[in-house]
Amino acid sequence: MIKLVDIAEELSLSRITVSAVLNNRHKSMGISDATAERVKSKAKEMGYRRNQLAMAMKTGKTFSFGVLIGSYQMREWMAQTLKGGYDTVRTTDYILKVEFAPDITELEAAQERLLGQRIEGLFCLNLHFPPKDGIAFRKAIDKYRVPVIGSDCTTEFSNCKVSSDNNKATRLALEHLVELGHERIAFVGGDTLSEGGLKRKESFVSLMQEMNLNLPDHYLQSCDWDIKSTEQATENLLQARDQAPTAILGASDITAMIIMRHAHKMGFRIPEDLSIIGYSNQSMTELSDPPLTVLDMHHGEVGRVALQQLVDVADISDPEKRTLSQRTTLIDPDLVLRNSTAAPRRS
Repeated sequence: MIKLVDIAEELSLSRITVSAVLNNRHKSMGISDATAERVKSKAKEMGYRRNQLAMAMKTGKTFSFGVLIGSYQMREWMAQTLKGGYDTVRTTDYILKVEFAPDITELEAAQERLLGQRIEGLFCLNLHFPPKDGIAFRKAIDKYRVPVIGSDCTTEFSNCKVSSDNNKATRLALEHLVELGHERIAFVGGDTLSEGGLKRKESFVSLMQEMNLNLPDHYLQSCDWDIKSTEQATENLLQARDQAPTAILGASDITAMIIMRHAHKMGFRIPEDLSIIGYSNQSMTELSDPPLTVLDMHHGEVGRVALQQLVDVADISDPEKRTLSQRTTLIDPDLVLRNSTAAPRRS
């Protein structure tokens, strides 16, 4: 077995220097990048592998983070978020332990497993539960002083959040549509427990008022993130053609694509008769007919930033100071223009 001292002897360096580099502490100790690169290269060449068990016994740390996902069905945006988090931790000593919690029974079981493994921090993604369940969850977590970061979760799960900036995304969409000449703009959103869906709806209503755009009651339609309810919302918007909107924001890419398909069935041409925009920028949106204009919410960056915050806290030497302050970090979105938006047809 290759040891730190073997690498140190090969490079004529001290064991402390080699240890600092391989524990990612070389910058704080003033060790140059050139020396760090030499150590890493030699360690790889000699086949050095860290003994995580020995490190845990020596430091009392498990070097693991929990990731709790509120669905067994991994949408692409969730996978992108998880990949961003993984990209952060794979350059460190930490590993991710992923659990799924689609209902309260699974949430409680996953919580017990993760706490039993003494995780150093927890990233909650897409957890949508009634307030009482979120409060009970936090009470159990707080007993173990585990830092928690949430993204697209109901408020009770975490005071520290990282998310895409839904308000800025909605503004980008509306400014684009107004610039094209649209005035009759509708919104189709998801259930009331989805933080992202709620914020997008709230932003839409607020910005429509700010832009002095008329918003009839039926221009706000709810759905349950499924095909049937989204098709019904589309029917409600488009069945009276003289009162139909000329543009629709779907609260997710899938919602927008269901709207597009059903509008086609109802005889609407996209974008000649109806412009449509979705939120997320999943890969399938380039394959719709026509390709969907979307708001790129940069989910990978959300995951990267969230896990980096956990790493920064877990690396604090004093366990009493390993806490996260109440804050929300917002990731800027971008508008990706494709072929599902155009100027409204003039009658």
